Amino acid sequence: MITGILGFILIAGSYGAENDTTIRTFNFNPETGKAIPVASLTGLSNPSFLADTADGAVLLAANENDGPSAGLTVLRRTPDGGYERAGFQASDGNGPCHVAIAPNGRYAVTSNYTGGSISIFPFDAASPSLGAPQVIQFHGSGADKERQDQPHAHFTTFSPDGRLMITDDLGTDCLHTFPLDNAGFPIIESMSDVHIAAGAGPRHLTFAPDGRNAYLINELDGTVTHLEYDSATATLTPKESILADFQHGRGSADIHLSPDGRFLYVSNRLKGDGIAIFAVDETTGTLSPAGFMPTGRHPRNFTISPDGKWILVAVRDDNRIEIYSRDNNTGTLSPRGAVEATRPVCLIWQ
Repeated sequence: MITGILGFILIAGSYGAENDTTIRTFNFNPETGKAIPVASLTGLSNPSFLADTADGAVLLAANENDGPSAGLTVLRRTPDGGYERAGFQASDGNGPCHVAIAPNGRYAVTSNYTGGSISIFPFDAASPSLGAPQVIQFHGSGADKERQDQPHAHFTTFSPDGRLMITDDLGTDCLHTFPLDNAGFPIIESMSDVHIAAGAGPRHLTFAPDGRNAYLINELDGTVTHLEYDSATATLTPKESILADFQHGRGSADIHLSPDGRFLYVSNRLKGDGIAIFAVDETTGTLSPAGFMPTGRHPRNFTISPDGKWILVAVRDDNRIEIYSRDNNTGTLSPRGAVEATRPVCLIWQ
């Protein structure tokens, strides 16, 4: 984790056209909860998700577009703490809405929502550069004829033990899982599916610090699915489901655990915008409701500060990043202000 002049460095990606400011860098002071803008970047359209290398020197931005402008932009850190463009590679799949860098650092993966696919790019952080991607096309549909008429890959992550790559498919109610070989690359022909409840709409997934429990937020039915991960067999098994969106807005978005694994947070949009809070049983990993914090309009991605004391929320339709302090003992949140940012959708700590 890189620290700035005041504390932590926060990077925000936003929806916007090429002539808009769509990448912003802030210094965040963990003592005061203040975010100070330090740099910004224009020239990127719709960088709706970001991933950076361990040293923060290179940032990958998923350009959530269709056609030739859909893909990954490579950004290199500049002396002022901002970023400059260092390259672009088309995803060959429409609507890349998420990007993840593999644990071995040798490839990156975009989840292509409208394309119903993932793109696997060879990646060299030293250059920095991306190679032409291998596209894995998914097939099928789900119970919701309006939202699930085809696959919609939404998110890709890796198990903490480095044995499995997982893609959430909102369109088919599946988690597509790929075992990794000894070099850390996915074995495509060995893909298998974990089936989630019909009409759920899997969106984002997070693993607990213990590496044994995982939690999936489902966009359409607003539930959290608790899964158990077996490292010996590299398999995920659904264990329980709990409702997170009591307004049934069909817009649940993001999910994160506190650093100590004691509390789980979920963002809900479209109705009753806010963050649902759950307590996590330290023995079983099961969830119980622990509170709710209303936010501005359309909270998308959110992030918990590395020290666990703050939650920052990208509130797209109110053009700001809202800041909340977090009680480590109860998990509850308290509003502490906001910083302006046009149509923010992704927040990461560098």
